[in-house]
Amino acid sequence: MGATRFNVFTQFSSQAVTGTNTYTSSPTNINQQHNIGIQVNFTGTMSGTFSVICSNDGVNYTDLTFNPAITQPSGSNLGYLISCQQVPFYYLAVQYVNSSGSGTLTSILTSKDLS
Repeated sequence: MGATRFNVFTQFSSQAVTGTNTYTSSPTNINQQHNIGIQVNFTGTMSGTFSVICSNDGVNYTDLTFNPAITQPSGSNLGYLISCQQVPFYYLAVQYVNSSGSGTLTSILTSKDLS
């Protein structure tokens, strides 16, 4: 059995957010990764929709659903952690659609490699 390794991938690093733009991170290959964690921080006055999206072909992405739902930014600073256990897809990315306000978005993904 191999050693457990933790991997860190920065999806957004203080990404400036303005207008009604859509921001999509580069996809992360999560094949053979377990226990994905995402740290998200919004700074500023932005309101919008944050999503975790996955794909098996790297082209067509679909939102993951969470229960309870992911907390969405509503005009003030916000930070949270998202835990994704045993995600059965090849690629994972995050997407933020800004509806109003401005600020910065930081998103960092970590994964645990058990192989």
